[in-house]
Amino acid sequence: MKSADIERLFVQLKFDRDDRLPPDAARRGQFRAGWEDATVRSQSYAETTLRRLTWRNLGYRFGESQGPCPAEVIHAVYDALAERYETSWVPRSTEDYLLRSYWQRVGGRLYVEVPIGGPGGPGQWPLGCTRRRLDGVRLSRVEDPAIVRFSTREFGERVRSADAELIEVKRCLNRPVIDQIIAGRDMFGREYDGGAQRSVIV
Repeated sequence: MKSADIERLFVQLKFDRDDRLPPDAARRGQFRAGWEDATVRSQSYAETTLRRLTWRNLGYRFGESQGPCPAEVIHAVYDALAERYETSWVPRSTEDYLLRSYWQRVGGRLYVEVPIGGPGGPGQWPLGCTRRRLDGVRLSRVEDPAIVRFSTREFGERVRSADAELIEVKRCLNRPVIDQIIAGRDMFGREYDGGAQRSVIV
């Protein structure tokens, strides 16, 4: 499988929680066992089992999709997913799960905790200006949808060529979060030399 195919299949998965622990040799074995549960042993995982993502049921899902494959192919898919795990964002709080749920509906490439403000920098902010972070900035019209941690270089290159959507996440809608998204939109335009196409409160 190509990296783009692995990524595309992963982002289409539906689950409530990602309970995977950091990848290692034992979890590689669990991934392969799950794949073989689907293709060799013809097992059927319950919906409640699939609500929590583990390395084993991730292997099961890929096995269901791809069918029987040689061990070296299964291990190569696992290695690609393990690399993705190391660099990707994992939800921890209620707000994180709200953000992921929104992204699962709309897609795109979502950067989390995007910094704006702070003295100096590309926005030429005055001394005393504190740095804050947007909960998310989603870029549409991309070929590699994912939720990723903010990276200055990658984000700077991509934000100029894609429609940006600013996102703030809160448990309830109130005046402070409305203020945050309005101010965030102005600050984002100054920081990244361009405006956002849309602002969203989740």
